[in-house]
Amino acid sequence: NTLNFQRSELVSCGSLSPDANAAYEAVDAQGRVFPLYRGEDGLEFLAGGVPSFGRKSFHIRKAASVPTGACATLCRQADGLVLENRYYRLRLDDKLGQILSLTDLETGKVWLSGGGALRVTALHDDSLGGSERSVDKPILDQSDRRVAQVELEYSNPLYAQLKIVKEITDVKLVQRIRLYNFKKQMDLRLSMNWPGTPDVQLKLDLGSRSQDSRIVYGVPYGAQEYGKYLETESLVFGGDEISYELFNRYREAQGFVCVEEEGQHLTVASNHSAYDFLPSGLQVLLLRDVRNGSEHDYRFTNFGQVEYQFCLQIGPGGQEASARLPWERQFPLLQAQGTGESPRPSQESWLSTAEEGILTVFKPSETQPGAAVVRLYNPGAEAKPLALANGLGLAPAACVNLDETPADEAPDRLGGFEIKTLLLRP
Repeated sequence: NTLNFQRSELVSCGSLSPDANAAYEAVDAQGRVFPLYRGEDGLEFLAGGVPSFGRKSFHIRKAASVPTGACATLCRQADGLVLENRYYRLRLDDKLGQILSLTDLETGKVWLSGGGALRVTALHDDSLGGSERSVDKPILDQSDRRVAQVELEYSNPLYAQLKIVKEITDVKLVQRIRLYNFKKQMDLRLSMNWPGTPDVQLKLDLGSRSQDSRIVYGVPYGAQEYGKYLETESLVFGGDEISYELFNRYREAQGFVCVEEEGQHLTVASNHSAYDFLPSGLQVLLLRDVRNGSEHDYRFTNFGQVEYQFCLQIGPGGQEASARLPWERQFPLLQAQGTGESPRPSQESWLSTAEEGILTVFKPSETQPGAAVVRLYNPGAEAKPLALANGLGLAPAACVNLDETPADEAPDRLGGFEIKTLLLRP
């Protein structure tokens, strides 16, 4: 676990050659049993309680009986399918392959409503690569013009996964929705083999939002509230490359977008960064096949297999409550399989911050042999105590600048939205 908070995540045993008629389970050093289930990546199990910035070992063995557990339920209603577990209720129009609503069963808050969520639209886009003047582009095609194919691909006590097959401009488009049963999260994956059709822009709908919702999105070294760009300065905009309306709507979001309404939040963490914040909804700019601005005979074609990943969480709180999701998506648990007993402890944590802040850097010092540099940031507005502990034989931390010169800051405090660099000496 390369992150500084304990995690319980899904891992696969892809290299295991199982007996088709046998059941398996993973056991940790404390004797806790985690059943293995057959899923998309073969035999999978929940690796529970992997320590902060550390490791944990599990022993895989045959189980005495076939594992059981609560699965999500899938039923048909008048307007489509309903997939539900203890966290979420997902209503899906299986004719159009669109989400009708996603309800947080903890709070009753409904998200992604208003119709159209998961719709993909192809627009005619004859812009130059660095110049986009047209706001309302002509629609070439939409994925809901043809009947979608929807099937329950997997269902086990770990997750349920729906597969949705559509078409857009005669290109096969596959969307997969996964509801986890062990954590409050829904994943969306979209994949296709794009042929590089010229003068096309593809956009994905992610549902509606209220007019008074607040959006916070990731930027390098922090987060930015949408609509408060340079709020202390007057905005002088030339408008020679992009229209004023698109400049106000389009954003590059690093890692996540958080929509807050009525004290609740919807967080979207993704490997994609281009968003369109409409007054009534949220869209993703998937790709564009346009001419280069300076070399008109060259095109950005996006040719070949493309895949987009989106992790969604909804619940109470806001930006701080959802800060971990993009880090968990980007840095999954690293796993290694072997045989026999390891001489190392079955469980250990190399560095702990009492789960305060987000650890962004851990590296050897460039100025002091045997020392280490760590960097953390606080994603919330509230200052918090910071207590570092480690099993690496390193002394308590001292605050330093980026060049490792001493900084006149308290090493035991992490201010609101603060980024702090610490030096751990031998």
